[in-house]
Amino acid sequence: MSCTVLPKSSRLTIILLGLLQGAFLYLTRDSFERIEVASFQTALLFCNTLLFTLPLMLSLSVISLKDFRLWRGLGIILIMLLIVASWANWSLYDIFGGMRKSGIQFQYYACLSAFVFLTLPWLQAQISQKSWFPDYESLHDNLWLNSLTVVITLILIGLFWGILRLCASLFSLLGIEFFENLFFDNDLFIYLANGFMVGIGILTGRTQTQFIKVGRNVLSVMIKGLLPLLSFIALIFIITLPFVGLNALTAEWSAAGLLTTMVALLVVFVNAVYQTGLSTPPYPKAIRWLVNASILVLPVYALFALYSMWVRVAQYGWTPERVLATVIICVAVCFACSYAFSVMRSRDRWLQPLSSINRLMSLVMIVLLVLVNSPLLDPYRISISSQLARYQQNLTSSESLDLNAWRFKYGRAGNDALLALKNDPQYVSDALRKAELERVMARQSVWDNSIDETANAEYAELVAKRVQQGMELAKGTTMPPADFWRVFVSEDNYETRECLKDSTKCMALALDLDADGKDEYMVCNFNDGMTPRCSIFSMLKDRWQRIGSVNPYSSDKSADRFKQIMRQGEIKPKPRVWNDLDLGDERVQIHYSIDEK
Repeated sequence: MSCTVLPKSSRLTIILLGLLQGAFLYLTRDSFERIEVASFQTALLFCNTLLFTLPLMLSLSVISLKDFRLWRGLGIILIMLLIVASWANWSLYDIFGGMRKSGIQFQYYACLSAFVFLTLPWLQAQISQKSWFPDYESLHDNLWLNSLTVVITLILIGLFWGILRLCASLFSLLGIEFFENLFFDNDLFIYLANGFMVGIGILTGRTQTQFIKVGRNVLSVMIKGLLPLLSFIALIFIITLPFVGLNALTAEWSAAGLLTTMVALLVVFVNAVYQTGLSTPPYPKAIRWLVNASILVLPVYALFALYSMWVRVAQYGWTPERVLATVIICVAVCFACSYAFSVMRSRDRWLQPLSSINRLMSLVMIVLLVLVNSPLLDPYRISISSQLARYQQNLTSSESLDLNAWRFKYGRAGNDALLALKNDPQYVSDALRKAELERVMARQSVWDNSIDETANAEYAELVAKRVQQGMELAKGTTMPPADFWRVFVSEDNYETRECLKDSTKCMALALDLDADGKDEYMVCNFNDGMTPRCSIFSMLKDRWQRIGSVNPYSSDKSADRFKQIMRQGEIKPKPRVWNDLDLGDERVQIHYSIDEK
């Protein structure tokens, strides 16, 4: 890793870029919620894309501002960024601001970060070597440089704000709140200070390359010591697997993730030891055989992860998470097979083909990141197509379609799917399904889960009827009146929300909790077999209202026993042993630290 000599103009540019980035991000902060900028969401998406990427890439790659290769490379990257941003904007177009905080936005910015991380070494190496296809050593060095520069920058930012916190606290002791307000209540200062420290961190990483080299060597030595342990674990797992069977992998949701993590760790650890190629083997022969054996079984890990994911897809169809996970697993399969091939082809030098493999795989990952944010591999489009196809083929019921997710998480594809259902005669033939679909399409917030009795009167009536028909009544409990059910379905509370979807796993019990001769109703949700959750309703001021909740699991009674006692109608009110305080016209509740029994 050679020491980079930056001209004074380039050093000043790096600092100014950090400040400008902070200033622009300050201007667009909370932009998707602020009414005054809500009409410029398309422009804001493109601005944020460019503000997050180009200043960082320019700061980390600039040597001379007059270098044509720098601006040519940034121009190519700009075109690629505009392509992926255009598709993200299309997916979110004509959807109100709250929607833009959906999974689409999170996926987009996560892919954007990975795109910058992978393309930046190519830009840096292309500038320094003046070649479209730089050698692997330059790519490797720049990848390490960028990674450790991020670490240095985060440490600097942490120390910077720690010192400012100390300053503000010291002056607060004297009753002076100026620094507290300036440092921590002033958004402009916060954004500019962070931008400035990012510039300082980048400048430090780029000019103090010897320090970066020492850090890289220390990490490499640590990883070199841990690689044999990781290899041993990888081998004993594969040896144990035949005695347990593949069913153990498909029985767990996390199996594919764990298997892929093992592949990723081995790939990273092997690269940290290999670096840019070794003239002599890194370990004694026995340990080297152990490491080579673990690399040879990597395809088994990756293929088992792919198999585990495919079982889930076959059972339940595609979701955005499964599409992205499958893309990642396919990358892991390519890495695993390539690395196993490098072990078998190594003759004179340990893992000799690894350099070419890593260069090719980095380009493959860049292409996949672009495709995932395009119509070809868009996870949300694929997921919607899969779920609609399964519904039309009667592989899944209409009740299992997550309309709320389509409305608030899947962007344009999800809302187009809702319109398709609205025009599907079979789906809207059921009055309840039709009313629920119309309610979901009319909602303007993912958090608004309640059912307005006025605006959604027909839907509330249909849901109330369904819940009433399915809910079990405890022994001795009469059917609650119709106005109770209308209030029950309109309440959006955590305890009994699932009862609106499947009331057959819920139960109602009449109790006179205030000894006024009129029953209250306790409705318990047993959808979660381990933790029943209950809400209590009472008639107050001529209207049913939710007045409390119960978590019976905390009473050392199992869920099954509580359900049985409730079903028999044997739950009775019990007065409190310890009273509250009466201040004449005011009641003060005492929170006792002892158990009332």
